[in-house]
Amino acid sequence: MDYTPTDRVEWDEAKSRANRRSMTEMPMTETTDVPEIPELTDEQLSRAMPASVRRRLFAGRFESGEDVAALRRFVGLTQVRFAEAMRISVHTLRNWEQGRRRPEGPAVALLRIAARHPRILRENLDSAA
Repeated sequence: MDYTPTDRVEWDEAKSRANRRSMTEMPMTETTDVPEIPELTDEQLSRAMPASVRRRLFAGRFESGEDVAALRRFVGLTQVRFAEAMRISVHTLRNWEQGRRRPEGPAVALLRIAARHPRILRENLDSAA
């Protein structure tokens, strides 16, 4: 589909209006017109994962046991709770995290889902309880 210059202008204007609207809905600091962005807590910082690692995990490329451990920390679960949510044994999870074995087939698919949708993994755990 070809866009005419007027289509592009209309699209840019609509995008600009949406950005202004979202900016006005954010809390502002008292001294400036800059949106107030809350600082990360220590817990959130400890669970953080580099974007390059997260993209790789989204694609299902788990290169080491540290990738599985990073995903588990990102989701915010202990080894026992993560294993319960994935419906695998804790021994299997530990073997993956320590590099003795690698996840394969359906396990990789489940790990990809966990990476893309960590909330679903936690909900799965809550529904099992």
